Amino acid sequence: MKKTIALLAIAGAIPQAQASCGSMACEMNPAWDIESLTHDQGLRIDLRYNYSRADILRAGSDKVAPPDPTGSGEEIENKRTLNQSLTADLDYAINRAWSVSVQVPVVSRDHAHTIDSLPPEVEQASYTELGDVRVAGKYRFMAGDHRWGGGVRFGLKLPTGDTGQEMVPGEPMEAGLQPGTGSTDLILGGHLHGAIADSKWGGFAQVQVQTPLAHRSGFEPGHSYGVDLGVYYPFGESVTGLLQVNYLYRARDSGALADPDGHSGGSATYFTPGLSVLVGANMHAYGSVQIPIRQKVNGEQLTAPWSLTLGLGYDF
Repeated sequence: MKKTIALLAIAGAIPQAQASCGSMACEMNPAWDIESLTHDQGLRIDLRYNYSRADILRAGSDKVAPPDPTGSGEEIENKRTLNQSLTADLDYAINRAWSVSVQVPVVSRDHAHTIDSLPPEVEQASYTELGDVRVAGKYRFMAGDHRWGGGVRFGLKLPTGDTGQEMVPGEPMEAGLQPGTGSTDLILGGHLHGAIADSKWGGFAQVQVQTPLAHRSGFEPGHSYGVDLGVYYPFGESVTGLLQVNYLYRARDSGALADPDGHSGGSATYFTPGLSVLVGANMHAYGSVQIPIRQKVNGEQLTAPWSLTLGLGYDF
């Protein structure tokens, strides 16, 4: 498999009225790329930018209009949650079978909602902060074969992100919108990839599960799992196209700091076309657009109509 093959996978911005802003509004596209599976020596660095704007209110799987103000004093999620992140992935191959990786995200979020008062009052807050760092090990089967292979991934999401951001002075931002969850999560996953015989086409499949092992008092994020299926096709020596279908499920958050009405978590299926371009002997640029086929949220949450990922990868 040539080094021109690279690209992404899943995520979701699933996110309400008079309830939580939605924990899935905070999900940023974690990268998964074929090239990291075939990387078998030295250091590889990947720098990735993600963007999504959750501004469509949804109840279950249906789009809904926000309620009219009544003076109740509750929040009305009628505005938006703008999610951006810049993530550095450092992947070091110890040998052809074993590698370790560290993922360091910087999260930028801008959220606005209306307080149900008469007259209504708009609240807005934004930040740019370190998010939760992930550390993982990977073991590849059929190491050294770039046409076929598989492997497993295991690691931890660490509670490095801040959990004390405020919406207004003295009023904490919702737990699901903080830079970090305050939890240590176990990450387990597996993948398969292979080239189709007598063809330029190839395909891959991946599954990943994330569940909290320890969490801060008052908030436990819901466990999640994702499934990715995709095919790729090289257009010459330097350009590769990728088509994916991604599924993401996240359970409701729990604890005293979670939304009391259960407006968090849900599921989504996405169609994700992407492109990777070799821009140097050891560097590639890539991008993808993730378009929801179906979104279903618990309660009422803000959702994003699309999300964007752009990145650069370099092999030392």
